[in-house]
Amino acid sequence: MVALDAFTETNGATVIVPKSHLWNEKRWPTRSETSPIVMESGSMVYFLSTLWHGGGQNNSTEKRNSLNMQYCQPWMRPFENHILAVSWDKLSQIPPKVVDMMGYKVGIPMVGHVEGSSPLRAVRRRLDEYRNGKL
Repeated sequence: MVALDAFTETNGATVIVPKSHLWNEKRWPTRSETSPIVMESGSMVYFLSTLWHGGGQNNSTEKRNSLNMQYCQPWMRPFENHILAVSWDKLSQIPPKVVDMMGYKVGIPMVGHVEGSSPLRAVRRRLDEYRNGKL
């Protein structure tokens, strides 16, 4: 995550729960275990998505903008599923290479496939069925 604006406790700095990526699924954090990531504009923080994290409460009149970058191999299904994060009807507005990186391209033969083909083909088939009243 890159801070485009300064992250302060007042403007809702992202909060993390240190070492929570090591917990099992039964362990839930308390508010007292959170720590704000305070940093200057242009700074960057890196953490695994399995670490408990979230936006802090913004008690100011300022916005807190950031750039969030996430990546995994296109044929892997991440914890944060990019396929579900973007409406199918918007895929044609996104550069094809980015759509592939979001997981719509089968990387290794038959790994990550949907109904025997790439996820993008399955989406196009479903959209066509929907538009033609077959769904």
